[in-house]
Amino acid sequence: MSRRLWLTSALTALVACAASDAIAPLPPDELRAAPLVITIAGQTLSLEPSLWRDFQPSSPPNGRPLVAFLRVRSTDSTALKATIHVDAVWIANGSETWSSAAGEEYVAPGRAFYQAVARDGPKWSPGDRVDVVVRLREAPSAPQLLRAAGQLILRTD
Repeated sequence: MSRRLWLTSALTALVACAASDAIAPLPPDELRAAPLVITIAGQTLSLEPSLWRDFQPSSPPNGRPLVAFLRVRSTDSTALKATIHVDAVWIANGSETWSSAAGEEYVAPGRAFYQAVARDGPKWSPGDRVDVVVRLREAPSAPQLLRAAGQLILRTD
């Protein structure tokens, strides 16, 4: 797919999401085309996700659903602007995708990162490598997608 066609498609999906406040699914190919680094509100940002499935003794026999901790970091270690927010996450595992709203867990003034979380994901296997994409918003700018490729799903025992 050409870059221009992808951008048009992605922007159309983002506008539709913004209008409905729903997290629309996106095809894995579109998710994998999202950039690894973006500039928003004058800051260059990257994504550092941490993905876990819980298999501790108190868990169900087949483990708990996927939890995604989504750390957005300023690449130059400057404090993130308080106006930047993650509101959605998509995770692509092969031809499957999962989408969810992202809740902010930790935002602190003066920090070069903040962390959001998405819970109750699929029960994909620990050891799988997936692509994680978040949607960042900073009014009045258009939302942007940011990706971390080949992220390992870990497990707790």
